[in-house]
Amino acid sequence: KPQTIGRRFILVAVLVVLFVTWAGMNSEAHVFSATQVAAMPAMPNIPFKGWTSLGRSADNTALYNPTRGVNADGRQELFATSPLVYHAWQTSLNGSWSGWAQHGYLQADCLAVRSNADGRMELFALERTGHSVWHTWQTAPNAPFVFQSGSPYWENLGWPPGAVLQKCPLAAGQHADGRIDLFT
Repeated sequence: KPQTIGRRFILVAVLVVLFVTWAGMNSEAHVFSATQVAAMPAMPNIPFKGWTSLGRSADNTALYNPTRGVNADGRQELFATSPLVYHAWQTSLNGSWSGWAQHGYLQADCLAVRSNADGRMELFALERTGHSVWHTWQTAPNAPFVFQSGSPYWENLGWPPGAVLQKCPLAAGQHADGRIDLFT
């Protein structure tokens, strides 16, 4: 029986799954995840169960460089490149994953994702040519990303003046007040 500590419940059960998912790639470029078998904050080093394939894109395109974001309701969303950007999401909290869907026509080498202060995810992509950084965002927490003319909309953020062009990495951080910092 769960014990109540303030507003939190601690459930001591081996099959409770904490979706601290590690995404990785194999030689066939499928995205895989491994999930801890339990969520017990007082016990470090909880083992992970075996690797599970999250597959390839719907058109069987190999996927690379996965990155993970979290919706305001706690559902995870994965983004990967092929070089086009694809994404998959949990269909329910701690639930199964959707199939992979193309996220517009931008070709990217690396991605970064961060949530805004209001809970909307913002996705950043380093264009494959290495000449600019682009971004798109959810229209509201847990909502779809911005669409224009039937396709996800990407806005060009340009490139830092005088910066050396590079392929990766791209990282997004956050100030205590919720503002996002982008690093390349």
